[in-house]
Amino acid sequence: MIGNFIVSLASYSKRIHTLHICLESIFSQVLMPQKVFLYFDSSVEPEKVPEEVTLFIKKGLEIIFVSDYIASHNKYYYAMRMFPDKVVVTVDDDVIYDKYTFYNLFHTHKKYPNAVCATRVSCMMFDSCGAIMPYNSWVSEYEQLRCPAKRLLAVGVGGVLYPPHIFTEETFNKELIIRLALTADDLWLKIMQLKNNISVVWTGQLPQHPTPIPGTRDVGLWHNVNKYKNDEYIERLVKYFNLNLFSLVTEEDK
Repeated sequence: MIGNFIVSLASYSKRIHTLHICLESIFSQVLMPQKVFLYFDSSVEPEKVPEEVTLFIKKGLEIIFVSDYIASHNKYYYAMRMFPDKVVVTVDDDVIYDKYTFYNLFHTHKKYPNAVCATRVSCMMFDSCGAIMPYNSWVSEYEQLRCPAKRLLAVGVGGVLYPPHIFTEETFNKELIIRLALTADDLWLKIMQLKNNISVVWTGQLPQHPTPIPGTRDVGLWHNVNKYKNDEYIERLVKYFNLNLFSLVTEEDK
């Protein structure tokens, strides 16, 4: 079966020799996309792309070479810009996706067409004064909500579905992306969602985290160390956009 959506992922040189394992899981889905777009950054030379990767071109893979200017944001940025009318599913390059991942995302999208649909979610946590708690205090792989909620963060590694036309032009401001959240694409998109009254919904798929590809953990995309920097990114984003996160995520409870 083919669904009315496209898939977008980004990779770079240190992941190129295991990338075919991820691609095999993408091209083995129960529900297939219309097209899969793979964005290589400037660390990859076109003539050095392994045959194990180029073999997927005949199955519907399109390889596009871009810069590393916006780092991990390559995963969604160009696909959304090139295909604004399309449902876009983003995936990571270092995991093996369950064959029902796209089916579950698209099925959830049909039920909640205006929400961001995610396989893996975290729940934002606040203290008794309404202040955002440290990122590592958020509840990872949250399972208590099955309806759209603003308190949920869509975590990219699981696979995330974005409906068309949900983001404003501000989302694609490269200058702001670089200044505020260069290696925190999940958080950047979450802030853009909150600014535009967009909720996140979990698909219900378990386990939430896909199977990691052996040998990829130590070569994270653009050396992303957000586990320890997310609080800094959140503070920077909230301050710049003058946001009250507690007020934004609790609007649905009023």
